[in-house]
Amino acid sequence: GDTKFVIAGSASSTFSTYSNTPSNFGATFAPIFLWQLNDKLLVESELEFELDGSDTIVNLEYVDISYELNDYMTLDAGKFLNPMNIFVERYEPNWINKLPDTPLAIYDGILPESNVGVQLRGAVPIGPSRLKYAGYVSNAPSLIADDSSAAGQLEFNNFTSASDYKAYGGRVGLEVIPGVEAGYGMQYANVTANA
Repeated sequence: GDTKFVIAGSASSTFSTYSNTPSNFGATFAPIFLWQLNDKLLVESELEFELDGSDTIVNLEYVDISYELNDYMTLDAGKFLNPMNIFVERYEPNWINKLPDTPLAIYDGILPESNVGVQLRGAVPIGPSRLKYAGYVSNAPSLIADDSSAAGQLEFNNFTSASDYKAYGGRVGLEVIPGVEAGYGMQYANVTANA
């Protein structure tokens, strides 16, 4: 069969100034790779290159394999953006997000940005509206115990499990008209201290 490959993404240059700190210029480059192997199988990945002082940080933002089970359901596996956190999943890219700062709780250890696991997601038409859903199982976060400045906070970089615990979560939303959606997301997990 025919495969399709697309490179998309974003690049940005920033200027920030805060009280009592030096102002700074910054730059990021975030290519997105989309590889459609056939009508039902898609691989999606995003890398982020970001300046940090005199270093360049490279992050794997997400990489997942999606298999379309039917018109209303898709199975994803890998590192995926957390569907419970709608900002990161849908509004975080620079060409969409025009906010000067990210919303409270997004990147400060309260909500996970991404998960490593498996998820089932889709949308079901209900008249002119659509019911959107996503449910997942992933590696659980760990409790930070080895850093006195962050002790008691959760570490959501769950590339490997600190224990056999898993996180369970998801989101349900009702899109009343295109672009207007009301929904609720949650995640539950038992945690252990990191080593």
